[in-house]
Amino acid sequence: MSLRLHILPTLGALRLDQISPLEIQQLVNEWSRHRAARTVRRDYDVVRAVCSYAVSNDWLVRTPCRNIRLPAVPQAKRHGLTPADVVRIAEAISERYRAVVWVGAVLGLRWSEVIGLKVARIDF
Repeated sequence: MSLRLHILPTLGALRLDQISPLEIQQLVNEWSRHRAARTVRRDYDVVRAVCSYAVSNDWLVRTPCRNIRLPAVPQAKRHGLTPADVVRIAEAISERYRAVVWVGAVLGLRWSEVIGLKVARIDF
């Protein structure tokens, strides 16, 4: 979808050997003005993959995707749970699922890992 919506309308009329690093940088800069940094990086990764494929098939000698400055992606803020938070969560949900909360919190397991546990597979 990125290729069809965001890349081909800009670069589609050009042959691969006509695309320079300057044009790639201008494209990234334009995307950065209107979109989130993660989206820009994802779309750039598509361009880079196409150019890398062209290089590996000897359609290009060098990729134009070199020395491109990409926008910084802000770090996600993570909030660690305190023991009191775990107690509140466990008390707030159905008694049927409280063990899932405790096992996940104490062992640091994700939801799918806790649900996938089988008593017969646990080495007590």
